[in-house]
Amino acid sequence: MAWRYECIQNQTADTLAAWLSQDEGAHHYALIDVQRSSAEQIKAVDKHQWGTAINLYGDIEGTAISAMGPRLVQLYREEIPHIAQLALTSRSVSFLLGKCNFATLSAHLQAIREVGIPNQTAVLFRYQDIHVTAALFPILPSAEMACCLGPLAAWAVPDACNKLHIISATGQQRSCGALRFDQKTVAILEDRLFVHAAMAQVNDVDSLLLASYSECEAQTLISERIEKARSFGLEQREDLALYCVLSLQFPPCFEKEAPFAEAIRYREKNKPSFGAALDDVSAEIWNRWDERLKDKEGQ
Repeated sequence: MAWRYECIQNQTADTLAAWLSQDEGAHHYALIDVQRSSAEQIKAVDKHQWGTAINLYGDIEGTAISAMGPRLVQLYREEIPHIAQLALTSRSVSFLLGKCNFATLSAHLQAIREVGIPNQTAVLFRYQDIHVTAALFPILPSAEMACCLGPLAAWAVPDACNKLHIISATGQQRSCGALRFDQKTVAILEDRLFVHAAMAQVNDVDSLLLASYSECEAQTLISERIEKARSFGLEQREDLALYCVLSLQFPPCFEKEAPFAEAIRYREKNKPSFGAALDDVSAEIWNRWDERLKDKEGQ
């Protein structure tokens, strides 16, 4: 196969820097997600902290997303240890390696900025978001992997759990052209990304529920809760996210007690969803739970 995916576990700043430095013949580039960067970091990048930086949305004039476009910078060897550390702490940096020059690579990334999907529309491909690419790379068919890479030899993304997800060209062959995702890829990607939507809903309800967890721990926990909710027969994403919130607010095995046990069987009650069934629970029952939770806090 001319293109492949691999995953390297347990990255540290040193091991990531070592991986980046192993191909001495390649140019090293960093793709920076400014939406996960501080104002100071963005200013430093735009003032050429690591050399020339290009805003890959800079040509989309008159739009709200233009200023927040990903920045592409070329890295020099002495900067690799620093940017490797930044990548693992900020979750805002991906790495691109190849013999292509800066202009060729920036043109390629702008060319794949939109991806075709089965409903005959094009959507923005947020390739700078590590959540998107870390979820996408393992499921990409070879042809789409080739189109993503274009002139590159490798594209590496460290995820929230310090795994390095890499797509690479294993020979000299390169590919270019419009990027399209089939229905299977879109469906799997949406499912893999749902954990982040569920985490966002948890934080919207109560930012303290996940505050004591690292990003990796929180992501792992919510993934487990989603699977547990599915084991009870919940399918709708709104219900899965609601279960995640409730599982962090109520004691273990709460779903075996009223009113949750009855609400999980919402189809038997001709309700459209788990959440809709809970909407019908009386204030008296919720007050009893409030008192029970207060008693537990006081112990």
